Amino acid sequence: MASRFGVCFQTFITAIIRPYYWTAYRVRSFGRLPWRRGSMLVLCNHQHDLDTTVTIIQMQLQGPWNKPIYSAGSRRMFEPGFMAVRLPWLRSWLRHADATPLFHALGIVPIENELRTRSLASLAWWVYARHGEVPLTDVFPADVIAQLDPQAATTTVGQLFGRKWFKPAQDLRVSIKALREPYRGEIIAQTREHLEPDYTRLEQVLQQKITMFLTPEGRYSQDGRMSRLRTALMRLRPLADEVYLLAVSYDVFVGKRLSCLFRILAPPDPDDIETSMRAPRPITVSQLLGAWIFENGCTSFTPEQAVAAVRCRLDALPPGAFVDPELRATPERMARAALDGLVRLGTLEERSGELHVTTQRRHPQFPLVDDMVGYQSRFFSETVAALELLAGRRT
Repeated sequence: MASRFGVCFQTFITAIIRPYYWTAYRVRSFGRLPWRRGSMLVLCNHQHDLDTTVTIIQMQLQGPWNKPIYSAGSRRMFEPGFMAVRLPWLRSWLRHADATPLFHALGIVPIENELRTRSLASLAWWVYARHGEVPLTDVFPADVIAQLDPQAATTTVGQLFGRKWFKPAQDLRVSIKALREPYRGEIIAQTREHLEPDYTRLEQVLQQKITMFLTPEGRYSQDGRMSRLRTALMRLRPLADEVYLLAVSYDVFVGKRLSCLFRILAPPDPDDIETSMRAPRPITVSQLLGAWIFENGCTSFTPEQAVAAVRCRLDALPPGAFVDPELRATPERMARAALDGLVRLGTLEERSGELHVTTQRRHPQFPLVDDMVGYQSRFFSETVAALELLAGRRT
């Protein structure tokens, strides 16, 4: 159970950092958790870092302020360098920083959620913490090192946290099975040892009649589809008096600031959590436009055709769909704003009054996503399918 200081510290920190997030991003929230609650499990679909920052900030500041909101966080958060990845403008000062005391004070409980692959930097740090400076070639095969940089063959695991190698080593994902022995066997054994204590710790926290935030997919979606729900959900749900949802969407093509919308609500069907997590997600113009471009294989079109397509898909939404209020009120304005965003991202090019689709489909805020147009289409399709399933059950 959190101490009085811990509760005050969490509320204070969330109040201090809220202005930054609400300035750097466009955040809109709908709904709130019940003021009086016992053991509550709050489940959130997982796409971006904002899923676990702005949502918790909003819930904490909505109150009650004398009770903390705990969350399950990847064990990678408790490794040096995590804050340097999230705050790149402070990378020079944070590459070796360990934020573990801060995260504990904020109610973040570690859980091992990367059982097969991790960043090269994370694996190197694990070796360094237990064996000291070891040549990189003793730990990783030549093909893995070549993906980083052939020149890295002369470095050691600790040197990957230096200025030259830090970011490339953080960005490169490596299978744990790719490690050389004895390191591979050691890290697999320790990963297994962590699993049961991690689950037990989460169960103990939830049993203290508090609110626990969880992203049950355990990792970001890379294609727009929700990933399978992990074991942590199955372990924690029977212990919760109530389950609530955070249904999050991103309007990725509108505006220069990333736009995040989320709803706080009870599950539409408590017996089907997976469908309940998909159906309430806000419908955005980015989803409607992305679905039209992707599903129809559009290569070129006029702005007027795109606006008409958005209106058509908006009118065809199934019952129960929650539409971004701005999209509902001004669909043409929002459609044109999304087209402007796609041009700015380089996904569309304007030539002779028409918009031509390019091969540039990436979005800087989602580095793991290769095709953001397809991502938005699949996200939208899942939401619509879930809405239709729930509507069918009501008839």
